[in-house]
Amino acid sequence: MATKPETITSAITSKPDNALAKVEVKPEVKTETKQEVKTESKPVREPVARMSTATLRTEMEKIDNMINELAAGKQFNSATMRLMARYETQKHRLLMNRLAALLKKGHVEVQPIVEKLLSIEI
Repeated sequence: MATKPETITSAITSKPDNALAKVEVKPEVKTETKQEVKTESKPVREPVARMSTATLRTEMEKIDNMINELAAGKQFNSATMRLMARYETQKHRLLMNRLAALLKKGHVEVQPIVEKLLSIEI
């Protein structure tokens, strides 16, 4: 009959006669369990640089509609304001990424717009 291997180590314990005591240590058996990772598929967004003007406008209109629904539907509290600010941030990022992409391509109409934006004093 096979038995599990046991490891015996000695340790000093405080006994009245100061004798060494033997302590049994059993090795831990680790079993690996594979957990299934559930991944939700996120919708793949088209890069802003490749978006057409019409697609960009529809994206921005969607964001504006969400902001307007929040403004009309709920009382103004801090959670509503944070959500509106998040949507505004998405809108600004879309616009700025589009301007940056057009500026990289050397689009003629973008350079004066960027210069005007940079000259605005806050």
